[in-house]
Amino acid sequence: MNVIDENTAARGARSQRRRPLLLACALAGMAALSCDGDAATTADEATPAPSFTATFSPSPAQTRLEELPAVVVVVRDAFLQRDVEQLVGLTSPVSLPCVAEVTDKVKGPVCPAGVSPGTAVQALPFTVCQGGWTTDFPEAFARMTERAGRLAVVAEMGKAPADWPQAYTYGDLLLVFEPRDEPKSIDAVAIYVEDGRIVRAQNGCRTVEGFVNQDDPKPTVLWTAQ
Repeated sequence: MNVIDENTAARGARSQRRRPLLLACALAGMAALSCDGDAATTADEATPAPSFTATFSPSPAQTRLEELPAVVVVVRDAFLQRDVEQLVGLTSPVSLPCVAEVTDKVKGPVCPAGVSPGTAVQALPFTVCQGGWTTDFPEAFARMTERAGRLAVVAEMGKAPADWPQAYTYGDLLLVFEPRDEPKSIDAVAIYVEDGRIVRAQNGCRTVEGFVNQDDPKPTVLWTAQ
């Protein structure tokens, strides 16, 4: 065999060796395209799984819990121990005339049994999904401590909005507790503190992130659980 024949034979052998590789690459490319197409179809048709990554705005400048006002640790420990008496003792209620029934036109705390409408009662702003009041502090805190898990966030409230109801104390600090059973659900518990006293509370209807991110202006996060 001459040199030309040897070179031709060598090129033919190399070509034969490359064919399986080319075929494999082509099949891999087709598979990739097929997978991409299937993924796009699935993404369009399926409901995306919710993201439970805690995101706060503005981003927290992490502070040690012990560096915050002492009431934060006191409230946290009372919730952990379900110490309703301690929480009631920390409450700073307001005095308001009670009403027989809350309607669209009549607002205020509902009169306790045996108390006539118009009588001044001690009440705490207490919200579930709508604004309201409670005059039964032990019952309200019992419900909250039963629902609450660990303390998740402490935030600074800042200035109240211009249209904030005067009867509702805004609060200086916000303490948010995760729900005990489903930490990412809308059953989080919020305690609002001013001058070391509990001035209002919300029992559910928001996630932990919702309490921090949904208000306007947004609270400034000071501490988050790790």
